[in-house]
Amino acid sequence: MTSTADKRNHENVKTKHSSERNICFTFWKSNVKSDESVGSGPAFDEQPSDSFIVRSKSAILRCKTLNALKAWFACNTGDERAIQDKQIGHNYVDPQTGIRIIELDLEVTRNDIDEHAKAGYTTPYQCWCNAYGGHQSIVSRRASILFSCKY
Repeated sequence: MTSTADKRNHENVKTKHSSERNICFTFWKSNVKSDESVGSGPAFDEQPSDSFIVRSKSAILRCKTLNALKAWFACNTGDERAIQDKQIGHNYVDPQTGIRIIELDLEVTRNDIDEHAKAGYTTPYQCWCNAYGGHQSIVSRRASILFSCKY
């Protein structure tokens, strides 16, 4: 039984009856405004961007996810364990919104690029961020890391 307060807080009440088992399903569409990202699947707030390695200074790739249970970097080197050992992560829940946030940084060194080239890869060194939460998995854009020619 629904009260009049419940009826005021919901619109478009739809009821479907199943003729096979005589089961009734009621779907409520709430008209109460809430933040769209709360309760939804994972999303990227920041994705890794293309970077350059200048002299001996490493490139830092960043990734920030919302509503994810786990997030990690992957690169086209095939050595996932080495990549995951190099990433630095912080996860927390935003006290104002209640949204779980995971921030990741990955340092890519000149040595990483050299090893990639020595292994015979002809494609640029690329990394991306993966995340999952609930029943959804997401993949960020691929960021290319190149040497800078000018000093």
